[in-house]
Amino acid sequence: MLREDKLRMMTDLAMFEKKHGAEIRETSDFFRSDYVGRHLLRGFFRYSVSFLLIFGLFVIYNLDRYLSSLSLNLLTTRITVTAGIYLVGLTAYLGVLTMLRTAEYDDSMGVRKTYESKLRMMARRYEYRNRAERLQREGKRL
Repeated sequence: MLREDKLRMMTDLAMFEKKHGAEIRETSDFFRSDYVGRHLLRGFFRYSVSFLLIFGLFVIYNLDRYLSSLSLNLLTTRITVTAGIYLVGLTAYLGVLTMLRTAEYDDSMGVRKTYESKLRMMARRYEYRNRAERLQREGKRL
């Protein structure tokens, strides 16, 4: 016999899992440092590739100016400035990425705790119902 309260609880849990399931699964496999580190490594490669592409386009666009005024002092100065811009940008990007991914992980763990508490509540309810039915069959009071 189906009980309306069981169906309601299972439906609520299924809808919660459908809405937040991907978020829970993505973060539940990692510790916070591993999750953030994984995204920092991805961010490092993405920033580096983006910087190289933008820098390459800038160099190609201004190639005639660079070739006409080529000297060793100017070249070393430009390389130093470019490396400095890269490092400052990378540091800022990874700092922001760290804050965002840490907050995302913490939010996801809060959702996971909510999901686990709903599962525990449903398990306790089933345990209580099963025990009540068993005692009732045996003729004992609850």
